[in-house]
Amino acid sequence: DVLERARGVTELIKAAAPRIEAARELPPDVLAAMHRARLFRLLLPRSVGGDEIDLETHAMALETIARADASTAWVMS
Repeated sequence: DVLERARGVTELIKAAAPRIEAARELPPDVLAAMHRARLFRLLLPRSVGGDEIDLETHAMALETIARADASTAWVMS
């Protein structure tokens, strides 16, 4: 489930928030975790390996990530 995958990376993102702020970029471990959770492919069609989710679910996933770190949600969007 998309929201479970988003929730699954929030603790890592929260812990990385000071590093994200200081470096003004997502650190490699956060990016890798988000890629493993397939959070950058949510809106892509299934025919190209995406999840093809609806916009409401995408917004809820973004909100979940934004609660951990707003900048990370911005990158994800």
